[in-house]
Amino acid sequence: MTIAISLNQSKELSPEESEEEDLRRYYSFTYFHSELVRKTQNGLKVTENEIDMLKKKLTAEWKWKQYIVCEKPVELFSFVSAKMSVKTSVPEMLYAKVFTNQHLRENILSYLSDDFRKNLDVRLVNKSINTTFLRLIRRNHRTMKIEYVCERKEQEKTSKDFIFINYRKVKTQDVLGYFIFLNTAVDVRVEKITTRRLWMLKNKFMLRLHDLIHSQLIGSNGAHIQSLISLEEICNGCEKCFNIAKKCVEYGPLRFSTLQTMTYSKNYNKLHVSDKLFEVIAEYCISKSKNKEECFKELEKTILPVISCDTLSIWIDETRVFPDGMEGLEYDHRHMPREVIDSILRKWSVKSIQLNMIYFTSEGMCSVDLLQYDYFARVRLNDPYFKTQKSPDLKFTHVDVEMSDSIYCVRDLGVRYPKSESPRGYANFIPNIRRLFPTDKISMDLSHWCCIANSYLFLSVRTETDFEN
Repeated sequence: MTIAISLNQSKELSPEESEEEDLRRYYSFTYFHSELVRKTQNGLKVTENEIDMLKKKLTAEWKWKQYIVCEKPVELFSFVSAKMSVKTSVPEMLYAKVFTNQHLRENILSYLSDDFRKNLDVRLVNKSINTTFLRLIRRNHRTMKIEYVCERKEQEKTSKDFIFINYRKVKTQDVLGYFIFLNTAVDVRVEKITTRRLWMLKNKFMLRLHDLIHSQLIGSNGAHIQSLISLEEICNGCEKCFNIAKKCVEYGPLRFSTLQTMTYSKNYNKLHVSDKLFEVIAEYCISKSKNKEECFKELEKTILPVISCDTLSIWIDETRVFPDGMEGLEYDHRHMPREVIDSILRKWSVKSIQLNMIYFTSEGMCSVDLLQYDYFARVRLNDPYFKTQKSPDLKFTHVDVEMSDSIYCVRDLGVRYPKSESPRGYANFIPNIRRLFPTDKISMDLSHWCCIANSYLFLSVRTETDFEN
């Protein structure tokens, strides 16, 4: 929508008017104009009263003979830039003040699409607009989420020719240019990177993407990175990743190879581990010993107290399976070695727990070696709670349960499941949490779900409390 306005009368700006008053008037007009731009962009009709008001503002305050209400902010920038060279237009000093006011530039640029790739022509307006444009991109990419969106059942059907970067769809062939632009033109300083399900991509591109994240976003020395989540799902723990782990305050989920390099002293804000890591640690200790006593001595040497973490985030796969031919092929949450968990909780001085219930992960296949020995007590959160031994010497400030990627656990807690499927035992979930991770405070993040029966959650906690008393 383009509205042409012709003015027959105008008013000269008085020489006595102060510079501040001129600027105030211009801001008043710009704000009103911006509101009309936003309205047209949202598909709403600009009323005659609004047009008349805009005419009055122009007639009363500016010597403009003609003005155009533009659909796009870039047209406004170009229009204002052109007016700067016309002697009969608004004083050049006022234009200069508009373009040197960072807050005003950012406010106008906020009308553009969130996808900066659609707005690159804005960089051509002038230097100050280009600087602000790049600054906004830099700010919006301090935190990056890089993900491949695909469900397990749709894996064969879903195209692997694109990923999502900060929720914007990017073709795989454009990722290199995207990252190079961020690194060179924007000079981005990424502080947090979270990847998700990149292990489901084609192997060649997956490994290339891993290297691009390190070279273009993190950099050789990782000077700015503070948090790196899930990148080890691609490489299974490479030298580049565990070197970055030394510099982060949040990292994981740890692979065993990375854990073995953690011989340095460091306190993490949050460390992420998986149920698979517990299994791998237990099997490693079994392989290094001949009996249960030697196994636990090996566990003491494997889990070192040199590192600590304020919060331990435990990723639990709801649909792990045994190899073909093994009993229990149905998808389910599998038993974890209790002594390994307790050793980590004590030696790393964990203060709070996060349980991340995930429908499926890259570590869905169980190993059978652990099942052949009875060295470790087996525990899981959907067992009958009386089977879970209490931890009297442990106490945590808070246990937070993340359910955004859960299907079975969140379904059972809400007492909502198809008639064709039986409950998975998560009715015992909260009582088991209180026994395995003693705490006075449990919270749940159900950001993608709305069908949980709150009364049932209350009854689950109350039942366990009454049982203990």
